[in-house]
Amino acid sequence: MGNGMTCGDCSMEAHQEASRARLLLPELQALASISELDLTGRSLRDAGARVVADALKGCTCLRSLSLRWNGIREQGAAALATAVQRSSLQCLDVFCNSFGDRGAAATAAMLPRNATLQKLDLGWNSIGDRGAAVLAAAMKQNTALVDLGLEQNAITGATALAEALVSKKSCIRLAGNPLEEDSIHALERLVETGQLGSLDLWTVGLSDRASLSSELEEAERAARVREAEAQALAALAEDSESAGNSAFREGHRGQLAEVCDVEGHWDFFCNFVELCDGVKFKLPGNDGRNARTSQELELELADGWLFVFGGDACDKGPGTLRFLEAMVTLKRKYPSRVFLILGNRDLNKMRWTSELTPSELKRIKEVPRAFWQSRLPGNCPTHWEYLRRTVAQEEGLNEDEVTERMILNRNTKANKLRYMLDCDMGSVGDFEFRREELAHLLNVRKEEVTDEDVVESYERSVAPGGVMRKFLNLGQLALLIDGTLFVHGQIIGNQFPPDQVIGADDESTAWSLGVVPGEEQREECLETWIAKINSWAASEIRDWQHRPQWEVPPKVSTFESWSQRGASELIAYGTPGTRYPTVIYCRYLTEQSMPLPLPDNMVEYLKQYGVKFVVVGHTPHGNAPTVVMHNGVTLIMGDTSFSDVKANRFFQGDNRGSAACSIEYRGHAWSVHGQTDKAQSFDYSVGPGITPGCDPLVGRFTKPTKEGKQFFVKAKLKNTDDETQYLLSHVQGFRYEYAVSSNDEVATAIEEGSVHFLSEKLLMEFLEQDVMSKIRHLFHMLDMNDDGTISMTELVVAINDPLFRRGLRSIFPTLDPISLLGSATLMDGELGPEQFHDLCKKHADKGKLESCIYFPLVVSGEPSAVGAFPKALPNFHCVPTKYVQPGHLTVFKGHFDSWFQQPRSFECDLSRLKCPDSSQMSEFCKSLKPHKAATSCMSAIAALNIPEVERRRLKIPAAGQYFAWSYPFSLVRSWKSSTSELPKPGASMDPDVAFLTVGGFVYFDDNYQPVHINAAVPDPKGRLRFGPPRHVPHAWAERQLARGCFQPITLQMLQKQGAADYTWLPPLVNHSSAEPDCPYGGFAYLGRGLADFDVHDEVLICSL
Repeated sequence: MGNGMTCGDCSMEAHQEASRARLLLPELQALASISELDLTGRSLRDAGARVVADALKGCTCLRSLSLRWNGIREQGAAALATAVQRSSLQCLDVFCNSFGDRGAAATAAMLPRNATLQKLDLGWNSIGDRGAAVLAAAMKQNTALVDLGLEQNAITGATALAEALVSKKSCIRLAGNPLEEDSIHALERLVETGQLGSLDLWTVGLSDRASLSSELEEAERAARVREAEAQALAALAEDSESAGNSAFREGHRGQLAEVCDVEGHWDFFCNFVELCDGVKFKLPGNDGRNARTSQELELELADGWLFVFGGDACDKGPGTLRFLEAMVTLKRKYPSRVFLILGNRDLNKMRWTSELTPSELKRIKEVPRAFWQSRLPGNCPTHWEYLRRTVAQEEGLNEDEVTERMILNRNTKANKLRYMLDCDMGSVGDFEFRREELAHLLNVRKEEVTDEDVVESYERSVAPGGVMRKFLNLGQLALLIDGTLFVHGQIIGNQFPPDQVIGADDESTAWSLGVVPGEEQREECLETWIAKINSWAASEIRDWQHRPQWEVPPKVSTFESWSQRGASELIAYGTPGTRYPTVIYCRYLTEQSMPLPLPDNMVEYLKQYGVKFVVVGHTPHGNAPTVVMHNGVTLIMGDTSFSDVKANRFFQGDNRGSAACSIEYRGHAWSVHGQTDKAQSFDYSVGPGITPGCDPLVGRFTKPTKEGKQFFVKAKLKNTDDETQYLLSHVQGFRYEYAVSSNDEVATAIEEGSVHFLSEKLLMEFLEQDVMSKIRHLFHMLDMNDDGTISMTELVVAINDPLFRRGLRSIFPTLDPISLLGSATLMDGELGPEQFHDLCKKHADKGKLESCIYFPLVVSGEPSAVGAFPKALPNFHCVPTKYVQPGHLTVFKGHFDSWFQQPRSFECDLSRLKCPDSSQMSEFCKSLKPHKAATSCMSAIAALNIPEVERRRLKIPAAGQYFAWSYPFSLVRSWKSSTSELPKPGASMDPDVAFLTVGGFVYFDDNYQPVHINAAVPDPKGRLRFGPPRHVPHAWAERQLARGCFQPITLQMLQKQGAADYTWLPPLVNHSSAEPDCPYGGFAYLGRGLADFDVHDEVLICSL
């Protein structure tokens, strides 16, 4: 159920279920001597039910059997029915399984042949009228059954059921079924005439007939939510024939759209509809934005699509009524394909029926502030204090000058509503938003809508038949479907005070998953917990409908004092005052509000139940959804309600602006697409592990920058050019900083934390600034010690950073950054921002457009170039490293397919290097000792394709199937030894030193694990030889340069000839001249004067 298995996996799943059930054999073997057996919540499912059924055969002692919450479907029901038919059972409790009509029919088939069963509980089993009809017919032939439970099913006509029990003065429980009114009348007449023993309908008495219809509608919605969930989940694990009419069928896994935290922002929801393929307004040409009528608000769900709303429908915009109406109508239209998750802003509306009464206004002086306010920072006033403050502000008085009469004159329902919305519901301004929406719906001026109209709208929404009341009855707290778990808040929180929240540890952390208020033990089975938490919430909402007002009004700010009304525990569950770890008012963040990965044991728990995705809302987290990747589980935080807190675009108070997104499931992964508040489009997919088509970088964290800031990869931006860009984010409370970086820059940031000036401004904003503003940003990046000047060391480090070089080239395209190192002025250490600008401009004016050439690798029998660079490239000798071993390397692989096109960052564990004092590596080891690891960049991986004889000459091991070039380590580039020089390259150069300072080849086996390292040691007699230089197409060089593929050169003999950067070219045979032609790989070099010809001339410029 809900684990995303294909039908091909069903047999394995059934085997696992049967194995789990056989663990119960000791209990089942005792059936011969016990009269009661409780197997509640054992996750038995059909296979386990068959094991239990086999054990029942021939059993004569057992009188009561409970199989609640076990996920048993029609096949298990049939097996149990066969066994019970011949047993001595008197009570069978199969509450909250998934029998459906077919399971009910199987159960009914045994009733005419059974003479012992007196009590049967089939509640919450997705049974409809067909199943009820078969049961009614069977019970007419049964003489023993006197107590039948059918709560929370989908039965509309129950007269036949009741009549079947008439002669026995039996009890029938039908609470939560969408019974038609004529059935209600018929049932009540049977009770009144004494023909039916008792009747539980959860409905009000005969004297309150006016509210009966609406209450029945609400019960219908709650029942159909369970039916829809059961059908959808069942279809995922069984074939289409046994899955009924679920939206997920064999051969069609279905698609699902999710949106959350609309919070009354109707235009935001309309933006979502425009983005989403699965949900559209029904009327042709209607975008919904100006909708007033029910017809204009009606939505349609595309074939094969499901829809989930993630909670928080109300409060922060003039669209609450329209959105609630649209959701209720959509749910009624597609009861098995639409799911409504309840949020804290939805549940707290139940307060209005008890806190807006005339009696509450009369005792204004006695009304304490809400008990949960004591847990929040600041000092929330009481209603009395709020009015006193309001009067003082309106009349221009000091608060001590405000009289009691002034306060009482303002003691109205309207002001009580304003107080609740502004002070303890977090909905500042919503009273005026409601006025604005009413004016729109009534097509009148806002001034024509009175305070009384607004109050009546709020009160009517929670009265019987009200749209908020309907929404609450249709909602649920948790949903598991196709391997995705939905809750509003989080499944673990770290803001639960241990002196308040049961189960919270000393760090205020607790799992919300598995906790059911009122139960002492955590529910271990995920699916059972979902059923229980939804059942508890439904019972609390029913309690509110029965006890909508205070039984004893609160006099102090404690939970106990505030608990004397219906649904008091559920209301508290959605506030900071919850007594239990909650999935609604719950966050899992750092103190700075950065996202935290889920604990490993929670990830393993989720994977055990087939959960691959967790989708939540509630926590505003910037201008696009936040993704957190784990090993096999992906967390998506979809609340973007604080995208632009001062936007005021669609209405005064708009905190979203143009930001919008649609989160959609498409069979194996979730896709996220939309735009930020800056109109940046994003489009990407995320999935567990290595999932085809999914982005490997979104959801990962960078290492902290030198300023201590950590970023996470928020989204992949949708660009029109060839360059892939990502949006990175750093969060501090509700302050969001963003960076836009290329694929390579992100990979580097993940390994090295090199998110610099782009952390302060979006790249597009940086590029739009004037020259001096850009210079000041770059200068700030250069000035690492903040002394107001630039030193040679600071410039060397910055020039090695691709982000700095990219920013510098955006100002001075013809500037070679290396040329700045020769400035005498710079050596004086007196360079400020203006002088830095003048220096860059001077060198840029002198320079010319950089040229790029490449040297293809040649094998035995092919001619190689001779001479000095750039007419030829020196030979290298491939020498295995001694101290740096393959096991010391950790490559950030990301998605394997993309590794064949893009470079990867990797890390070397320096703590494991063991270098003797006599080696050239000795001084390196001593200097690098404070660092535990060094990072560098590795080229795109490629299949090893050189001839076998060449493999032997280059000492490549037989296990090597793939290879990549390792660039010099960034830590070594700025390394300073006691001699202030790197060891000079040559044939006697230590191979480990060469690997760190020059580079080398890393070879990988079939599993992409490193198995061998060959350092590239410069040697005239070396076996690694290259052909004559060739022209690099200008467009290709520009693309590689923009992507950050070029890395700084460390060999001085090449630097002196004008080379500044280089890149390894994986093997590529090109026949169009649009890219370099190098069948075995090669090196490309970027610099000044490397090719004395026009950059557009695509001819061989140098030969042997």
